[in-house]
Amino acid sequence: GVFLLVVAVALWIPGQWTDLRSSRRRRWLAWALAGLLVVAGARGLLAPLLRADRALAAAAATGTAEQAWEPFTRQRAEQLLRAGRQPLLLVFTAEWCWTCKVNERTVLADATVRERMRDLDLAVLRADWTARDPEITSLLADFGRSGVPLYVLYRAGAPGEPLVLPELLTTGSMLRYLDRVAAGSGGPPTAARPEETAR
Repeated sequence: GVFLLVVAVALWIPGQWTDLRSSRRRRWLAWALAGLLVVAGARGLLAPLLRADRALAAAAATGTAEQAWEPFTRQRAEQLLRAGRQPLLLVFTAEWCWTCKVNERTVLADATVRERMRDLDLAVLRADWTARDPEITSLLADFGRSGVPLYVLYRAGAPGEPLVLPELLTTGSMLRYLDRVAAGSGGPPTAARPEETAR
């Protein structure tokens, strides 16, 4: 959608800057600028998503797609937090959420991020809010959110110290959050009590 907006702006430039009386040089410059804008938009907006799609296809072929994420249930989250043997990532997402899909196809599908998750033996629970499940809505509210995406990291043995990640992820920031979990530094407790986040 953003790329199509860039294309629209690029097409607007020649129409706005030139007419039948414009010199050949002016028309050439307007179309050259429009072309550069389209190329820059394709490289910056479409290329990362296309590369991520190829990475996901390759991961699916080798059986490593989505790190074998489990569907979220309160019982499973509660079990993992009580056991305290491995860090936990809660991924609140929805099929219609554009930001969620960008994060999943670029950052969470990145080979370096997936390898770091495997090294940490990170458990990932996927809370699907596509149909606006009331239970997931309640959990989002516990963390002060009214919608998705939401990413919450727990280090092993520290259910009371959830680390709430920003809505828009980058590969670098995700690796830093995983390093914090590996080093044993979680985040400050949120407004939600730890038992509420898994119950």
